[in-house]
Parts: sequence; structure tokens; C-alpha cells
Amino acid sequence: MDVLELNASPDRRLRIQQLASRVVLTRTRVSRLVDRLADAGLVSRQPDPEDGRACFAVITPAGRGALRHAAPAYLVRIQRHFARHLTGDQTRTITEGLEQVVAVHRVLPDPVPRPAREQR
Repeated sequence: MDVLELNASPDRRLRIQQLASRVVLTRTRVSRLVDRLADAGLVSRQPDPEDGRACFAVITPAGRGALRHAAPAYLVRIQRHFARHLTGDQTRTITEGLEQVVAVHRVLPDPVPRPAREQR
């Protein structure tokens, strides 16, 4: 999932904290995943010139190649396990709802603040 998020991001890179927010994992967990992906040559870490404490995870050409290679099987499984069970109207409704969610997140600052838990 991390590689998909990086590939879809501007300049094909995100700060670790931004990536964690998008994939709904902790920064520590994403950092470990990025380390594993970097060891495999699929991403690299680049220092953030504006913040010496932060770094970007950047998809590599090998990472993009791996996505291209995996995409056909991934899409077949989405069709098999999800899309074929929906009517055209259901697909349109889901698409409209997800487009709205994506549009809202494009205008919110990253990372998206999490709502405070309601106290009982």
C-alpha cells in the first residue's frame, strides 16, 4: 500500500508522517515498512531540506516497475472480490462518495488531525 500512495503523490514522494496518515498506520510502523521497501530497492529515503528531522519516502524506478508488474493481478482481484458484486448504480454511488472524501483530503493539511475521543 505504501508504494501505491507514493506513486500517486506529487513528485512520487511523501514525508513519512504524511504517508502514515494516508495509510492509517503509526509513523514508526511506516518507517519500518519504508526501511524494508528501501532494502528491496523499491523506495529510497531523501532528507527534507526544510526540516532536518524529517525525510521523504520516494518511489524508485524499480518500485514503479514492481507496481506495473503487479497491477494486472491486483486489478483482477479487485474485480473478482469487489467490483463484480456491485450494480452500476452502486458503483457510481461508491465512486461519488470516495471522490468527495479524496477532494476533502486534498485541501486539508497533512497529516490530518485525528478527532479527540469523546469523554464519557
